[in-house]
Amino acid sequence: MTAKRRPTSKTSSQTIPKGLFRLPWDLLREVALNFDAMKIVALSFSSKRMMCNLRGHRIPAQYCNITANSKGRVFVEVVVTPTDRVVWELKNGTEKKKLKGQKVTTQNLDQTVEKNSILKGNTIITFCPPTGDNLKKIVDYLLGVFRCPVKSLDVDLRLFPSLDLNWQPFKSCEKLAIKCVEAEEAMKVISHVDGLQAVEVNCENGEVDLEKFSSISSLHIGNAPTMTKEQLFSLQCGTIEIGTNTFPGTIRDEILGKWLNGEWETLSSISIQLDGMFSNFPQILEQFNGVLQQHFNYRARHLFFKKSETTAIQLRGTVDVRRTDGRLATLTHMNGNFMMFVWPEVVPNLSLPNGMCYAKIKDSHEVVLKQESEVKEADRVDVEMMYMLLVRQAMYFADDDDHVENFRNFILQHRPEQQHLYLE
Repeated sequence: MTAKRRPTSKTSSQTIPKGLFRLPWDLLREVALNFDAMKIVALSFSSKRMMCNLRGHRIPAQYCNITANSKGRVFVEVVVTPTDRVVWELKNGTEKKKLKGQKVTTQNLDQTVEKNSILKGNTIITFCPPTGDNLKKIVDYLLGVFRCPVKSLDVDLRLFPSLDLNWQPFKSCEKLAIKCVEAEEAMKVISHVDGLQAVEVNCENGEVDLEKFSSISSLHIGNAPTMTKEQLFSLQCGTIEIGTNTFPGTIRDEILGKWLNGEWETLSSISIQLDGMFSNFPQILEQFNGVLQQHFNYRARHLFFKKSETTAIQLRGTVDVRRTDGRLATLTHMNGNFMMFVWPEVVPNLSLPNGMCYAKIKDSHEVVLKQESEVKEADRVDVEMMYMLLVRQAMYFADDDDHVENFRNFILQHRPEQQHLYLE
């Protein structure tokens, strides 16, 4: 009688040598540590024994990001190194016909995953309802195979009202974005997290307790109808964004005045939903000896302001104000928001490592950092090249016969590592 063959993963059979399965686990783990992230997941799919071994001796990774928001994306991303990551995404079954990829067969999850998953590059796509239960399954699976903290959670609790994750890996979560109906829902998630650096909360009813976030790097409150000026000015965050509020239009003058007076030194940028223009701008400048600069000074600032590790915003056609100590701030109104950006003392270099690029954000002046493989050529934005072209243009129209030599000197002084790009 012919022995029945054990079913194997189609993914693993094409990417993992069969001889590996005969190795002792201690030796196999040493081999697996040299695999890329996707091959490690494929190895875990190969058999229940292999999955149990990996979950008992998890492979170290840098961090995990979880996204389940109203923009239509539900996925878990594990980053092993900056250039090695695996993504597991849930999509509705209606999209199954549009996407093609290598079928993933696994004995380790339920029938929904086994019958409806494909592999595209470093992404596993499972066609099933993107529910809280299914999200929990892939979170538990990947964090069972890899040992790493959750760095970022972006979740819409209106779509996942009964989300119940194992919160232990979230203790050191750095970035949290939550949309919900009641503020109590957001606070319940926040209670599981320590060490937050960036928070974005949009509650339809109620407001979150601001005291816990008063000194984090970045705070974005989408709905703050009861926030007072005292609460606003007590915040020591670097980046502050306030949506719906009841502040009077004069709050923009008070913000500028405090910065000109040196009272808000932690502030890097602020955005507040307000209509109209400055109500008392000249008087504020005169009161605090600020200097208005109408023209873009390329030696003082970049064309793009780096709001965070992953986003930058183009600031052109704006107003620059220089403080008496030399610090520079840019003020503008965009899409019904008053914004102020405080520039670092050294003109920043926004050049990127190989394999990364900035991509356009639709209907916005902002760009976001992504891997080049994920962005179409037409959607890429070379922020450093745009800045250098503006520098060259400014020098050309300065009625300076030595503008070519001046541009060369500028590159050698401020961007020596990029001279091969701008100088022949």
